[in-house]
Amino acid sequence: MYGLHEVLMRIMGKAMSMETAFDLERECGEDQLCAGLKGGIEAAIHAVSGLFDCGEGEAECVLGVDAKNAFNNLSRPAALWNARHLWPRASRFLFNTYQGHAALYLRGEKEPLWSQEGTTQGDPMAMPMYAAGTLPLIRSLKEPAEQGPQLWFADDSSKCSSFERAREWWDKLGERGPPYGYFPTADKTILVVREGLEERAREVFEGVEGLTITTGSGYLGGYIDTREGRHAYVQQKVERWEECIKDVARTATKRPQQAHAIMTKSLQAEWDFVMRVISEEKQIFKPLHHLLATTYLPGLCGKTIDKTEATIMLLPARHGGTGVRDPTELVAEAYETSIQGTNVLVAAI
Repeated sequence: MYGLHEVLMRIMGKAMSMETAFDLERECGEDQLCAGLKGGIEAAIHAVSGLFDCGEGEAECVLGVDAKNAFNNLSRPAALWNARHLWPRASRFLFNTYQGHAALYLRGEKEPLWSQEGTTQGDPMAMPMYAAGTLPLIRSLKEPAEQGPQLWFADDSSKCSSFERAREWWDKLGERGPPYGYFPTADKTILVVREGLEERAREVFEGVEGLTITTGSGYLGGYIDTREGRHAYVQQKVERWEECIKDVARTATKRPQQAHAIMTKSLQAEWDFVMRVISEEKQIFKPLHHLLATTYLPGLCGKTIDKTEATIMLLPARHGGTGVRDPTELVAEAYETSIQGTNVLVAAI
């Protein structure tokens, strides 16, 4: 069995992933969060934000690393070997799929593209295979908690510690990563430091060409910075969402079902997530509520609606609403719910 040229292969991959996912999730634990642990990304954001904000220990910086073309560069022999030991129930299936060059069939092309390394695009087993393939690397870099935690979600790795510890970790990652197919690139790496420490950061990371040093940056969908910096980041997001709501409202006048699917399944999920990982007052989300009530819902219904109707329609479907939720009502509980739901995982990290 090579590649994913048949729907049957995708079905088999999905079935195997669903059946054996817990094995890998338990094996990876907090070390590799892309294995399927619930709330993994939120826990990573809360852990890093907590250390950086309150300055516990020596958390002077957060070094966020991204690898070059990670899923395509993953060492296939190493990943299959690691899966045999770390994820045995799925290892035979992975071996049958990737023992030879995997065929990637492209629409409109007669011949397949033969993939010799990494995982095949669209494979339901790609993310779990990447988790198993990189787990030994991650564990070899793990240090005692007092030296600062490292966090991994797939190929996005980070180190929250002092400058010296972060530089040592970076050097080790550059040495140990390539045998696993992990090639950290400085031009895609961001070092977030406290204000006033930029010059010291440049001294410690001297020789790392292309490294971006800043006092605030996005991190896995959240933001690492002062409270003022996070507020500005969310404000920028809200302005973009306002434009998106207007675009979806225009679409709703002609294609209401498609527009409603975009709103309920995609767009509102974006601000739901930001509310869970960044603490903000509901005032900042009021422009979204206003546009939903005065632009989106009238476009969806094809008529003007009053305030009472808008209030009812901005309820969950089980309460007689449209399933589009009022963002100003969600923000009050979203962040605290996320904190309480991930506190065990944050402590483990």
